[in-house]
Amino acid sequence: PKFCLKLMQPKQMKDDDDKKKNDKPTQYFYADFEADTTTDIHKPYFVNVQSVDGEQNETFQGEECGVQLLEYLPDKSIIIFHNQ
Repeated sequence: PKFCLKLMQPKQMKDDDDKKKNDKPTQYFYADFEADTTTDIHKPYFVNVQSVDGEQNETFQGEECGVQLLEYLPDKSIIIFHNQ
């Protein structure tokens, strides 16, 4: 054929296999921001985040609430936001 039809895969090294064994599973969260919308730039002042299973629930307030949220969340988390 004119093109290769074989599925390409990245070469897996032994270190990659060990890393996969040590990786924590992805965690899923729901989150909602509240923001001051009286100006052209919406400024967040409150965010609530909760794990999908409901076991973890945190609230952050103030100008740095977005930064606090990012610092709280585990790496590689997936967050579903409720905003309009």
